Amino acid sequence: MNNQNQAQFNQADTNFMYQQGPPFQLSQQYFCSSPTTGMYPPPSMQHVSPITQSQISQQRPPWVDELFKRMDKFQEKLKKIDQIDSIVTTINAKVIRLEQGTKSLDDRMEQVEKCSQLISDNYDKQKGDITELKTEVNKISKSLRTNSNEVKIIGHEFRSSLSDMKKENDKLKESILDVQMKSMSNNLIFYNIPETEVENCPDVILDFCKVTMKLKNSDQIQLSDAHRIGKKGEKIRPILAKFTSYVHRELVRKNAKILKGSSFGISEQLPTDVQNRRKELLPLIKELRDRDVKAYFVRDKIHVGGQEYNP
Repeated sequence: MNNQNQAQFNQADTNFMYQQGPPFQLSQQYFCSSPTTGMYPPPSMQHVSPITQSQISQQRPPWVDELFKRMDKFQEKLKKIDQIDSIVTTINAKVIRLEQGTKSLDDRMEQVEKCSQLISDNYDKQKGDITELKTEVNKISKSLRTNSNEVKIIGHEFRSSLSDMKKENDKLKESILDVQMKSMSNNLIFYNIPETEVENCPDVILDFCKVTMKLKNSDQIQLSDAHRIGKKGEKIRPILAKFTSYVHRELVRKNAKILKGSSFGISEQLPTDVQNRRKELLPLIKELRDRDVKAYFVRDKIHVGGQEYNP
């Protein structure tokens, strides 16, 4: 409202507050409201003419109606305010729930961020570990390549050394074999000479050369030693005879063909390696002899016509 209406309303309000009310035609009688026992009932009220609405309207000033209208409008506005307040309350409740949900979401987001940070830290650590591992693997690989080259060199040197050692070993074996051959060069083995309880093996051999083989100049043959070899048993043990000279030995050996067809036999004493090699060559030398080829052993080799035979 404007200022003029406000002033008019205030003046009207003042008159309303302090103006004496309209005179009502009331009886001068007093009402007794006390119900005390022993008291007389109040006197009956005389007839009072009722005040009609039109009389009240005529007696009430216009500004009062205006005031009532304004109060009605104000009441309607208060109702709207109450509705707004209810809506605001509902909104506040929703906002509170939203804030709670937001807080819960914030908490979850914080947990997610922590987990993400933890995962990131672990990833960085794992990445660092993998980098270190790759570095170590590269070092090991490089070392292996270096070692591989060194191993190849060492292996080559080892094979070369092994080959040299094998050659040296073969030479050593041949040298030992030569020594054995030389130590056995004056020896012959006699087979199937009867064995007695009491015997002198050198005399038995000399007598065998003289009587059985009928060698000339057998009296010149001398022995440095003679004895049975092997364990005593049912079979006749051979006699190993060592001659004092190679010439005497060859004299007996070359005449061993006299014993062909008998039970007796004579052979050279040979090292085990030479014997094994000769056994391997026996089929070949037999084949050559069957073809009327003069083949014979020299040590562990087959010779034909004074030369080593190579099939």
